[in-house]
Amino acid sequence: MKRYSKQGAFICGLVAMIVLSGFISPSAARALLQKQITYVADGKTGDCKYWTLFLGNFPISMTRNFPGDSAVSLKVDMNYMLVSSGFVEGNGYSSKGRIDSKGHLYIVPADNNKRELAFDEIASIRDDGQTVETKKGEKGALLLVADDNELKINQLLLRKFNVLVDQGDTTLLLDDKIKDYPVSTVSFSDKKSGSEKKARKSGK
Repeated sequence: MKRYSKQGAFICGLVAMIVLSGFISPSAARALLQKQITYVADGKTGDCKYWTLFLGNFPISMTRNFPGDSAVSLKVDMNYMLVSSGFVEGNGYSSKGRIDSKGHLYIVPADNNKRELAFDEIASIRDDGQTVETKKGEKGALLLVADDNELKINQLLLRKFNVLVDQGDTTLLLDDKIKDYPVSTVSFSDKKSGSEKKARKSGK
């Protein structure tokens, strides 16, 4: 047990370094809650409970207030990800240092009347993040809105986390077999849509 504890401490330290250098922040890692998903990658399916889904890096414009300054206009390259806790987190760096941003997912149906999506109403995200289907069967383009910027998603990179319990302490660790890898479809519902089944057969 003593050997296992040392190994667990080493792994936790290593993962902490990966988290700090990757697109998931320490706060997001601590905030990860369980949410079962099924995904399609290279024609194969898998599932996981704790995860982050990288939505892309985007150059955006924003305004921030800083101590001693009035509102400052910034142009920042921001990384955004959807986390299993049910929110979109963004982070990047500017001349003012680290910048955090919250994103929101929207559906744009055929009539172009976009509306914000609640996390729990999403059934699946498909086509590398370009389209979305709700649990009520509504389909449309997926749009990321952050700091008044409308951003089109064209990639999905999945990170899986495993639960490590050591001497009563619970830690989420990056999957040791896979780091970040592209997925084309992610399903949040138990019953798979016809579109997802078709994607599986076609290897998308």
